Amino acid sequence: MEVESSDVEILGDDVVDVDYELKKDQNEIVEPKVGMRFASHEELYDFFKTYARQVGFPIRKRSTNKDGDGVLRWVTFACAWGGKTNTTFSNSLKPRPNTQTGCKVKITARFELDEKWIISQVM
Repeated sequence: MEVESSDVEILGDDVVDVDYELKKDQNEIVEPKVGMRFASHEELYDFFKTYARQVGFPIRKRSTNKDGDGVLRWVTFACAWGGKTNTTFSNSLKPRPNTQTGCKVKITARFELDEKWIISQVM
């Protein structure tokens, strides 16, 4: 992924302000960081999906929150393998493999007043 130096501004220890266009054919892994900004919810999703694919895990939308007008205000994307399963079937004829691994990777982003999405939490 190409990030031009003019688009990056260091705001603090963990906060980076980045405005860039996603490149589909990149080999460089860009980790999500608090403070990264995106023009749309879809751009944020595409960025995290690309990162997850490069690192090796699937993602899912874990939670969202909308305001009174129905406008999406914050979203959490997480590793689809997160959590633990509680198997209740002890004698199943077709047991399915357990994909839950306890993966704790997730990002939370919020919609700002400047109509940009900003990553507010990375775990």
